[in-house]
Amino acid sequence: MYKDSDGAKLKAGDTVIFSYGIPPLRVEAPLVEKNGKLVAITTGHTPNECEVKELIGYVGNIYKKESKQ
Repeated sequence: MYKDSDGAKLKAGDTVIFSYGIPPLRVEAPLVEKNGKLVAITTGHTPNECEVKELIGYVGNIYKKESKQ
């Protein structure tokens, strides 16, 4: 079970927001389950996808995007 930097639980179907680089580049990445692992799809960035546990290690803070209802 993974949580974002605010403690919100993450699951497939959620979208996370994070930034990287100088100047910071904002990324919104949908989460999917692949081979039993939670993966962020980062199309247009390198790599194109990344396991959430690795993403947290690379960028530090990630935040769950709240859906508008």
